[in-house]
Amino acid sequence: MLDLVINPDSVRVSHSKISTQIYSDIYFQIGETFFPEEKWDDFSVIVLGWWLKEALSISSDSRSVFRFMDGPYYFEAHLIDGKCSIDFISERHNKKEIVSNSVIEHREFLRLLTSNARLLIRKLPFEANEFKEVLELKNNLKQLQQHAKLITPS
Repeated sequence: MLDLVINPDSVRVSHSKISTQIYSDIYFQIGETFFPEEKWDDFSVIVLGWWLKEALSISSDSRSVFRFMDGPYYFEAHLIDGKCSIDFISERHNKKEIVSNSVIEHREFLRLLTSNARLLIRKLPFEANEFKEVLELKNNLKQLQQHAKLITPS
């Protein structure tokens, strides 16, 4: 069982003199394992925007890399017989450790990403709707939704 967790109650906007950022919990639960860890806090709009864009390139020919903003954590996905094989990785001191692995239907993985993107967008404060990162997230969501329609079930 693979789940992407974005806690809507954790979404918040941080203003500074330099920038305005949106944070929230964003992590995976793979069975009893959490990646990077339970309640991982990151730049959720930026990170999920990257992931939606990267998900367009998932194939059997190469590994697509999905990074978190903070920490040495990322996951790699590639297709095997219409299913996404996903390795969850921690890389420290040039040592790559696969923390967990999951296999999920390609369409189901895309649905997991798009449904969480819609959830995050709904929970954003009104002021955030015109932020560059939010506009990119919305655009990437639209592209991935169109792409997902073209994928035939395996």
